[in-house]
This record gives sequence, structure tokens and C-alpha cells, in this order.
Amino acid sequence: MAEFVSDVAASVLGKLGSISYKEICLVWALKGELEELKKSMFIIKDVLLDAEEKQGHDKRISSWLTQLKDVFLDAEDVLDEFECEEQRKKSVKEHGSTCRKVRRFVSRSNPLFFSLNLAHTIKDVRERLNKLAEDCGRFGLTSRPEEKHKIGMNRRQVYSFIDDTMVIGREVDKEKIINLLIDQAANNSNDQQVVSVIPICGVAGMGKTTLTRLVRSDVTVDRWFEVKMWVSVSTDFDIPRLIKEMLDSATREKNDDLTDDQVQTRLRDCLKGRRFLLVLDDVWKVDRNDWEDLRSFLKGCSKGSKIIVTTRNEEVAKRMGAATLHQLKGLTDEDSLKLFLKCASEEGQDIKNGNLIRIAEEIIHDKCEGVPLSVITLGNLLYSNLKEQDWRRVKESEIWKLEEYKNKCFAPLLLSYQDLPFHLKRCFLYCSLFPKSKEIFSLELIHLWIAHGVLKVEKNDKRSLEDIGHKYFNELCSRSFFHHVKGHGWYYSFSMLNVIHDFALFVSRNECLIIKGPDADVRDRVRHLSIDHRQLGGGDEFPSCLKKLNGVRTILFPLLSKEAFITSFFNKYLIKNYKNLQMLDLSNSSFETLPSYVGRMKRLRSLNLSWNPKLTKLPGSISKLQSLQSLDLQGCSELEKLPRNIKDLSTSLVFLSITTQQDFFPENGIQCLTSLRTLMIVHCNEMLCLPDSMSCLTALKTLVISYCKNLSLFYEEHKNVGTLSLHKLILVELPRALALPKWLQGCKQSLQFLGLYDCPNLTEVPVWLPNAAWIQEIEIMQCPKLLSLPEGMDRLTSIVHFAIFQCPKLREYVEATSSEDWPYKISFEPEQQSRKESSSNGDLRRTENTWTEEENSKLIQTISEFYGKGKFKVEDNLKSGHLEAIRRLLAPKLPGSNLATKQIESQIKILKTSFRIVREMLTGPNRSDFGWDLEEKMVTAKEAVWDAYIQSHPEAKPFRDKAFPFYDELSIIFGKDDATMNGLDIVLADEVEESNERLGRKNSVGRDEEEEDAEDGIESKSFSEAPEIVPISSSDVLPMKKTENVGFGDIGEAIKEAALVIAGEIKDSTNRLKQGFSQEINEKFMRLNDELMKITTLTVTERLKATHLICQNIAIINIFFSLPDGEKEEWVRALIKGFT
Repeated sequence: MAEFVSDVAASVLGKLGSISYKEICLVWALKGELEELKKSMFIIKDVLLDAEEKQGHDKRISSWLTQLKDVFLDAEDVLDEFECEEQRKKSVKEHGSTCRKVRRFVSRSNPLFFSLNLAHTIKDVRERLNKLAEDCGRFGLTSRPEEKHKIGMNRRQVYSFIDDTMVIGREVDKEKIINLLIDQAANNSNDQQVVSVIPICGVAGMGKTTLTRLVRSDVTVDRWFEVKMWVSVSTDFDIPRLIKEMLDSATREKNDDLTDDQVQTRLRDCLKGRRFLLVLDDVWKVDRNDWEDLRSFLKGCSKGSKIIVTTRNEEVAKRMGAATLHQLKGLTDEDSLKLFLKCASEEGQDIKNGNLIRIAEEIIHDKCEGVPLSVITLGNLLYSNLKEQDWRRVKESEIWKLEEYKNKCFAPLLLSYQDLPFHLKRCFLYCSLFPKSKEIFSLELIHLWIAHGVLKVEKNDKRSLEDIGHKYFNELCSRSFFHHVKGHGWYYSFSMLNVIHDFALFVSRNECLIIKGPDADVRDRVRHLSIDHRQLGGGDEFPSCLKKLNGVRTILFPLLSKEAFITSFFNKYLIKNYKNLQMLDLSNSSFETLPSYVGRMKRLRSLNLSWNPKLTKLPGSISKLQSLQSLDLQGCSELEKLPRNIKDLSTSLVFLSITTQQDFFPENGIQCLTSLRTLMIVHCNEMLCLPDSMSCLTALKTLVISYCKNLSLFYEEHKNVGTLSLHKLILVELPRALALPKWLQGCKQSLQFLGLYDCPNLTEVPVWLPNAAWIQEIEIMQCPKLLSLPEGMDRLTSIVHFAIFQCPKLREYVEATSSEDWPYKISFEPEQQSRKESSSNGDLRRTENTWTEEENSKLIQTISEFYGKGKFKVEDNLKSGHLEAIRRLLAPKLPGSNLATKQIESQIKILKTSFRIVREMLTGPNRSDFGWDLEEKMVTAKEAVWDAYIQSHPEAKPFRDKAFPFYDELSIIFGKDDATMNGLDIVLADEVEESNERLGRKNSVGRDEEEEDAEDGIESKSFSEAPEIVPISSSDVLPMKKTENVGFGDIGEAIKEAALVIAGEIKDSTNRLKQGFSQEINEKFMRLNDELMKITTLTVTERLKATHLICQNIAIINIFFSLPDGEKEEWVRALIKGFT
């Protein structure tokens, strides 16, 4: 796609500037070559924004941009070559034999050969780039600064069901269609036509499908028709497919195992004597004979049956013999404005700015022409944005002037697309490779993204690539690119509106292509192919265009059936022509084995062989795919085993889904794939057990074991050599599973989601479950022999969703033993959405439970702002109103995150738990053994100390050698709660005595002890240090790596004296203070912010620091309130200065 070459350039330059590539350049002695390439790219990048704006008016510039993008993509291929070679070197070093290393020395993989070859390629790319750069002056292109502004920063929550409130101006249309469906059938008793057709016609984006869904879900319609069917037709009016999908829809189950004759017979039986409603959605064309053939399968039904047909073409309605046609027209300007403002407004808020409304009226009248999709797209683009300049930018965009976007929906969609960050643009473009109306699964799309490296993994990000991919998926959903979303636990299914699919094909036309016939017009530089083999013939018949494509990175066969086409194609072209292939999808094919030369695809990152019923083995050469990250073998029911040397993929493979005939995994099998983040063991009916060595998969985050009828999970005990740290564990239909294996015990400090489904003999859940401090969701379904839960389940304070379905004994136990004091409620209603197979009637939850450092930072910042306003109190137990307020404040800072209040509540609990664990180490009985690294923001201790402490405090393990960057901020938020609610006795007794004892030692300690203990008194406590909640002093609690002591001067000495006096008074009045402590201090806490707000010269940061420092100490807060108003500002500034 030439329109956004600047994005591709920025991506390549970003890679060239990364530290990892600089290191690689040094290793391969190619620094000079790549620096020259980088300079050439920077020179040309400066004029790209000007070129992209002018291309719509000058075809020469458009062609120039297309050529330029090809060069940039070739440069990206060069960088991929680096990555592949580095990955191969790493594997050879870890697994290579001496013979293998010798062969490498005399092969083209020799470092000298590799460097020379790559240097030549880089030079060629640079020369092509320089030649194109010479044209800049001829086209009159000028340098322009990069525009970083994005209009649509905030995103709304996504819902997959039809919301009546979001459909405006279609009430009359809905009523007319319902009358045609019901009244005509009820009243026209003389009508001899058993099945009648009602076409709904209209241009793309007019809302034909949405209107039909509203009609079908109407209560009256639902009761009137006994059978309801929905089939998406699109351009392919294929009778066998339509009959099959009609049966699937009517029976609400898949009928994949039936022959065509069986499908036809069963459909007739299903419809016989019954009144049905059939929706044929988005019919593009139909032959009269095909239509009559389809109608013949509908005979025998009850009178009054109806067929609704949605189409853009009135000729379709005529060929179907429809007596009545409903023409769907555009919305009025009034209804369009209502819909636009509703989409642009946050829930519960109306836009009342007169200027914005006037701009909206102009956009509606001049740009949308009553097309609902255009209205919704532009409204969503401006969601929660009240800046007039952004609304005007949409109205006055150059995109409206481009001839190629005259389609009524394309220009608004392009504006929304243009607003996406580059990685999401690429993610969306790959959707064009799937057929129209196809149900797409999020995992297959995400693996396509993984293969092309578009998922941005932040430093220290512990989430799996699937979790990051689902975050991107949610963002595209929130922008209305995906529709009809259904949740299935750890993945989603969805589809795209046909007009959006057309748009995706249009913007990706130079890069992505669906080949539908032998005479397809194909650019020789196309990068991503989707092949509809049904229209290409079989055997040796191939379109000539396939022979000249050598830059292809993706090949999909999305409609592949069990034919010989793919085998011939694979042998003739795949290896020979497509050396840059990164993604290969051969699912549902008919290979018995793959040819050994598949190992030559050194850049292949994703290989999908799923649901191949004939595949018996994989060639050993598959272990040579050193870039392979994803391998899908699910549904390969005849697969005997994995190759012996599968362990060679241990450094690259992060996703594996497998079906095999093995009864156990041998040593050096999947247990050696130590980089795996997701493992799915599915339909392994011969599998008897899983070995304890599964605990070697220490990087594993998601484990799914399902439909394994003989699997007991256990194996004889061995000494574990690693500890699992799963985030998600899903077990489905394991009839022989009695309990969970012991090698899962290590997950108690990491597990966030547990799903147990259809395990009829499961008798117990893990005894360690109450200690799983981070778990947020638990679902147990159809486990009838589960009688109880372990004691201590009330300790799970992070739970946001706990559901038990169809487990009668367990329900009785929980109802008898649970208490209202539990921090969560357990749902027993089957209507609740199950992760195993949830319906579309629910909100699209984000699937990853792990928060990134950036997300945590934004959450803490938001809470601090709320706290600074005096609204947030931990002791409020996170009231729903406060949580909703925090969610609204957080939403603009994390666009696309789709966070619900329950997720925020859970994360706040997790942060509080983490803070208390760290604080206990730094301020508890063992504090002398621990230190705090100011630079790294982490707890420090000797190895022996850690080992001993974790034995008695296992919850501290995640903080060993790991940064906890938010301790200071969390001390402000949670520190007060700990001081006032939990540490009363320590405040009133032990800490006072210890502080006074330290004060008495001041003059007797040597210089070394002074450095270790710091100086006594308040002035030694740095704001950047980890604070301790004590009444007098926390100066010597944390042995820091660095200390800096700054005195208060006279005011400081006065504070110290006052602190000592008050300390003595506290010690002598313990019992009295215990009684009145909470009320008095809480009142002062509540008044503190108001008092500080009166000091108008303080900045927000200074006020937060002052709040933090004053709340740390009972003495200090009393001193503050005892001061005259005129002295408080000087006192506060001295306090802050003494702590920086």
C-alpha cells in the first residue's frame, strides 16, 4: 500500500537504530554499509509526508511511492536476514555437533560468505534508493516535519451484541419488515406461495445486515418462526456450502462429518412441517438455475416461511422472484447527527458545545450522505475528543478530495485507518487475506501477526505474544473494524462487514492479494497471498502469475479441502520460488508427510498444519527452521510423534498446539522447548500421562489440555528441575483426571486464570489454590465429583470472577461454608458467560490479565490524582463510584485497553498486596537483612537470605532480583492505610522505643555505623527512598546503596525537638491514644489536603510530596496542624527540601 510509505520507512529506521542491530553490525563487520543505507533512508523520509498528500493528484508520485515502498520492504528483508542468521548461530552453538559446525564452515552460512553476500544486497538496495531520491526535485517535493498527532486517542468499550440504542432512524424500516414477515403470513390465507422472499436493498454501509439482525432478534419474530437460519453468501453462491451452513445454523451445531447427501436429507427433515426464517446475507449475484436448486431443498416446510435477502443489487431480487422489495435509504440529517454525536460522546454525557455541533452538521451533510457506517466511523474517530481543531481536521481532510475514495464509505474508513499507529495498520491489512464473510478466529490472525513481527514487545513485558495480540485485536474491535465477536475463553471468533473487507482489499491492493482464477492480475512485488484453489484447477494446472512471485512472505489456503492441488503446488513452487516465506498455512490439507526440503525455509516463523487427517509424521528437517515461532498441529489425529530433534527449536518456538498418537512425551521432547509461552495439548486420545519434567517449561504462560480421554495428568514422581509460572491453566474434557499434578504447584505465585470444564472424575482442586495470591478468575463446570474447596479460599483477594456451573455437590458445600465476608461472590447461574464457550451476548473483555509497567504507571498516576483530590481512601473498600471515576480518568491514558472497573479493582488489590509484601521485607522483623537499590528500584539481599526468607514467605519470590518501580508512589496511596488501620500497636509501642534507642546511640556510633544507620532524625529520609510508616523516624530501617543527608537548619532542629517531645508523650499515653487514635488521625488526614490547597504557591508535585511526608509520621502531622497559617508554607518547603 503506497499511501503510508512513511510508516514503513519509520519502521525500518527504527530497527536500524536499535541497539540489537548495532551489535549485529559490529559482529558481521557491516556497520559502514548499514550506516550508508540509513543515511539514504533519512534523506528520502523527510519528503514522504508531502508525497503522500500529493499522490492523489499526481499519478507519477503515486507510482514513485509504490516503487519506494518496495525498496523499503526489501531493506526490511535484509534486516530479517540478519535476525535469521543470529537465531541460527544461537541454535548451532547450543545444539550443533562438531560435524555440523564443519559443514557450516564450508557452506554459504560461513560468516565470510554471509557478510559478502549481504553487503552486496545492501549496496543494491541503497543504489535503488538513491536513484529514487533523485526524483524528489522533479516532483517538487519538500521536506515536512513528522506529524505525531492522533485524533482518536480514547476508545470505548466494545460489545459484540446489537445495541438498540446505537441504531437510530430505522424504527419505520424495522416495523415494515416485521409486518412483511408476520402480518402477510397471518392474513393472506389464500396466498399459495409457501416460501416467499423479502429482499432488502441498499448501498454498502447502509445497515442492511444490522437492520436484519434487529428484525430477527425481535421477540415477535422469534416466537413466530420455529426454525431460524442465517447464512453469509457474498460472491460465492455455492449450493453445497449454503446447504451445509443452513443446517449448521438450524441445528446450532457443526455437521462436518456428514456427506453432501446426508446434509441434504437432514436439512429436509429439520424443516419438514415447520415454519422457518432464512436470512441470506449480502448476496452479490445469483443464477436463476442455482436459485431454483436451492429452493428445492426447502420444500415440505410450513406455509408462511420466509427468506430475507440483503443485497446491493436489485437484479438479485428480480431473479429470486420477489414480489416486494424494501429499498433501504439513507438516514436524515437529523438522525445522522444524533447517531454521530452519540458515537462521539462518552456514555452518560452529551456534547453541548455549539461550535462542535455546527462542525458535526457540516460533516454529516457534506461527507456522510446518510450512510450509517460513515456516520459511525467518523463519530467513533472523534470519541471523547472535544477539541475543535481535531473536528475541523476531519472535515477539511485532503482525503475527501481523492478520486479513488469516492466510495461513500471508503473515505471515512480511511480517516479511521489513517489514525491507527503503524503496527495496527499492518494488523488490519492482513485481514484482507481471509475470504469475505468467513468466521475468523483471533488466534489464527494473531499468529499471522506474530509471523510478520508486528507485535511490539516492550522491555520487561512478561505477557505472551497471544496476550499482546489480543490487546491489538481489542483495539481494532473498538474502532469498529471487526463485528459479530464471540468469546471462547482464551480466544475469539469474529467476522468483518463486507464493505470493511472491501476497504481492506483496496488499501492493501499492492501488497496483499486473493487469487481466485488462473488469469488473476498480480503485481510481481506482491507480498502476501491467499489462494482460492477451487477456481485454479487441480493437478499441474497453475496460473502463470505464481511462477514470477519471489518476494512472497505469506501463503494462505483459507478454503482448502482434501485435494491434491496443494501437494503439487508445494513441490513445484513453494520451496523454489518463495525463499522469503514467513507464514505458511496448510490447515485442512491432505499431506501424509511433508517433504524434507521444508527445512530450507529459514525465514519461516509460523507453520499451520492443523486438521490434517492424513499427516503421520514430520520430517526431521523441520528442526532446521530456526526462525519458527509458531507450530500448529492441532487435529492431526494420525500424527505418530514429533521429530527426535524437535529440541533444536528450543530457542525460537513460543507457540505449540499438538494432537498426537503418542501415549507419553519421551525425554528430549516438548519438555526441552524452554521458550514455549503457549502449549495446547488437544485430542491426544492415546496420551496416558504427562511427565513431571513439564516443569522445565519455565517460560510457559498458557497451558491448555483438552479432549484427551485417557489422560490422567500424572506420572511417577521425579525431582523437579524447574518451576512453572503459568498465567492461564485450562483443562477441558479429561474424564480420567482425578487431581492436578504436583508439578503445577509452582504456579501458585503466578496463576491468574483457572478453568476446569467437563472433568467428571475430578475429585479435588489443588490444596495450594488459596495461596494463589494473583488469581483473578476461576471457572469450574460439569465436575460432579468435586465435593469441596480447600480451606482458606477467602484469602483470594484478587478474584474478580468465580463461577461454578453444574457441580451440585460443590455448590452445596460453597453455599454452606462461604460467608458474606469473602472478598468476592461466586456465581452459580448457567446464564453467566463461560470462558469455555461464551456466547456473543456480552462485552469483549481484554484477555490478558498481566498489566504492563506502562499500564501500572498510568493506573498509579490516576489513583494519585484522585487521592490528591481527597476522594480516594483504601479504607473505602474501593466503592464502585470511585472505581468508575478512576476508570474514566484512566481511559484517555490507555487508549484501546477496554478496562472494566472489575479489572481495575483487581489490579489495585494486586498492587496493594505487592506493596505490603515488599514493605514487610523492608520494615518488618527481618529488615536488617534487606536493602533497597535506589537506582534499580528493587529489594536487595544476599542469596542465602533470599533462600531462607522465601522458604517461610513464598509470596516474596516474585520480588527476588526484580524491580518494583512503584514503591514510592504506592507508599503515598497505601501507606496511610497501613499506618492507621494495620500497624497501630507498632506505632504506639515498639517503633517508638526503637526510635528513641537509636536517638540515644547517635553520638556513640563510629563513622561506619553512621553511614549504615544514616543520621538520626527526620532529615535523613530521602523522598526517593522506600518509606517506612513509623511515628518518629525511619532513617535507619533501609540500608541504602547511596545516602545523602541534607539538614533542615534551625527549623529542622525545631522539628526534631518537637518530634522527641511528642514521642515521649505517645509512649506515656499508649492506652489513651489507642482509643482515640483512628478517629483523630483520620480527621486530620481528611483535612490535610484542604490545608495544603490553601498554600497556592505549591505545585501539584510539591503538594503530593508534602502529603506523603506528613502522613508518614504522627508527630509531623500534629506539628503541621499546630502551626499558624502564615508559617505553614515555609515549614512545608523546609520539610520537602530536607527530603530531597
